Amino acid sequence: LDYRVERLAECLGPLTGWKHCLTSMIYFLEDCVSQYHIFVENELIKAKEHRDEDEVREVEFKSFLEFARARFKSTASPLRKCFFIFCTHLPKRFVLEHNFQNMVSQLVHLLDSLESLLFQDNVVSEELEELLSHHKIVEDPSESFVNTLLLLCPRRRKCLSVLKTLRHSLEELDLPSVMNKGSIMEFCIQTASLIFCTASSSYKLHSVKMEPLNMLVIDEAAQLKECESIIPLQLTGMRHAILIGDE
Repeated sequence: LDYRVERLAECLGPLTGWKHCLTSMIYFLEDCVSQYHIFVENELIKAKEHRDEDEVREVEFKSFLEFARARFKSTASPLRKCFFIFCTHLPKRFVLEHNFQNMVSQLVHLLDSLESLLFQDNVVSEELEELLSHHKIVEDPSESFVNTLLLLCPRRRKCLSVLKTLRHSLEELDLPSVMNKGSIMEFCIQTASLIFCTASSSYKLHSVKMEPLNMLVIDEAAQLKECESIIPLQLTGMRHAILIGDE
């Protein structure tokens, strides 16, 4: 449980969490051309600080294609990681109840598809910049780039739609705050369908606001002292209990 809490905390942080990852990718897909121009301006300012005017004119900056590829990879990687952790460590009942895994699977597929298109050899930097700048098909694109353009536009729109839907869905959920790992632990327990623990450590469940457990199963019950077995048996709302022992 402690490991699960640590991993989930990574996805709930303000700088590494799901909201930052989703917003960064949405911003990139919607406005990567402006981001590129800001990048070039910043690089130009840095160059002027350390070079004279003649040297600055000769400086070559990243092309738009190089920038877009690098920015996409640096944005998509933590996004994939974040949702992999969510799908692995969020309680399955919670994931299935909110149709969460289907949306994430669709998003990962779209990200993979976009990455594949961006890294094709026939992509022309200037035409890609024009396409993403005006949100429309480039006039008279190079012949080798036509098929990529026809796929890139709808995939980008679909990816944006899924990203925004996922962000909206997550904002409506009562996810715990990363600032309080105790709340993450409580969230995991409250939304779990099965809880495994020792009889003595079940005392922690008494302080968690949760739905009553349907059934308690105590294995190796014959080896427990009566006072130990009473700890889980006193959980509020307990309906059924099975004690298993071979002595």
